[in-house]
Amino acid sequence: MTKNATQLTNDNNRLREQLNAPNKKYYEDLLLYIRGKSFLKDSQAVEQELLTILTDILAAQQDGVTAEAYFGQRPQETADAILAEVPNHWLGVVKMYGWLLLFVVLIMLLPALAIATVPVDAGTLLLTAAYWLSAATVVVAAIARSTYRPPHRWTTLWRILGIMVLLIPGFLIATLLKTPWRIYLSGGVGIAVILLLVAGGAIALWREPDRQMWLPFVPLMIVMALSGIVTRVPAWQKGLLDTTPGQITLGAVIVAGLLTFYGLTWRMVRKQ
Repeated sequence: MTKNATQLTNDNNRLREQLNAPNKKYYEDLLLYIRGKSFLKDSQAVEQELLTILTDILAAQQDGVTAEAYFGQRPQETADAILAEVPNHWLGVVKMYGWLLLFVVLIMLLPALAIATVPVDAGTLLLTAAYWLSAATVVVAAIARSTYRPPHRWTTLWRILGIMVLLIPGFLIATLLKTPWRIYLSGGVGIAVILLLVAGGAIALWREPDRQMWLPFVPLMIVMALSGIVTRVPAWQKGLLDTTPGQITLGAVIVAGLLTFYGLTWRMVRKQ
């Protein structure tokens, strides 16, 4: 049975642990370069090629041959030759970006529903999500291109500046842009939408084979969901939104959720 791209990626992650340190460094640089430059390619074909290379390196490793000796000292040329043979898959790219756009919008929608009196700006959500997807594509491509470039003393500074340049427009779009597509989801309708989003997120997380990378989002989404629900309950809305103690409490809970998210994300990045 033919495996899909996700199954091939999981096989790759499992087999890659069998590589020794030098071979792992060689292969993971090659993997990063190929994946970063293959966003227009057939993902299943790309992952199959990567898995084939990995099995060849493992076989050579058992014979005492290093990956560099087996594939040569110019892995970038090897990677470019492989990518040239893989066909473009425009329909798959459009489908993937469509699903990613929907996913990002849904992730952003729950925080947008955290305060009952604040309208959801559908236009801003779509434009912000589209921008972050585009920025992520640029970052991945830039990382791939820098894989085989010799390090320079200004490299880190340029990377930091580049990230800042990409971050600023995203935050400006999200905070300053207002469109006519503003919707007030108050009362029962808003609560129903929040519960649907939480249920959808829980199902998606349960079906995701690699849940670890999404765990930092869980406490943040729970806090945002609870905030959105309690500020839509008439008995609690006035006390939380119209009084100073209520506003401080609500703000503190949301900040705690954000700090937990950042802390868990930082811990996960350090472990990797």
